[in-house]
Amino acid sequence: MCMLDEIRAKRDEIYAIARRHKAEKLWVFGSCARKEENADE
Repeated sequence: MCMLDEIRAKRDEIYAIARRHKAEKLWVFGSCARKEENADE
């Protein structure tokens, strides 16, 4: 599973944490967002 899939699987938990810290927007960027993670991992 790529990192982006893991993030999506934990989406509700991530958003709950963000709300507790008053964050309104979350962004995924870099190699993860471009799906360029290392396939060997």
